[in-house]
Amino acid sequence: MNKTEINIIKDLESKGFSTPFKVKNGVLVDLESGATYLPGEISIIEQYRYEGMSNPSDLSILFAIQTSDQKRGFILTPYGPKGDHNTIWFFNKVEDKSTDLA
Repeated sequence: MNKTEINIIKDLESKGFSTPFKVKNGVLVDLESGATYLPGEISIIEQYRYEGMSNPSDLSILFAIQTSDQKRGFILTPYGPKGDHNTIWFFNKVEDKSTDLA
């Protein structure tokens, strides 16, 4: 994680996006409670895309999300040729209320 990503995560946490999530077996998992969500139960509120400073093929995306039960959090995942294709596939099905901020 680079300095910019850390600063964005800190900013998101100050806005209440504090729950860490992970995509596992086709669902989004709240890493704190274990609750699971399908794409229709989530909205992307903000997103940030990053390109590696030393290697442009090092790409990542940070999603700030909100669930149907009002949990707010984030997920950081690589994308592009080296990306986590399962996570990107999952988020392609999620309602996007954001504008790409990076």
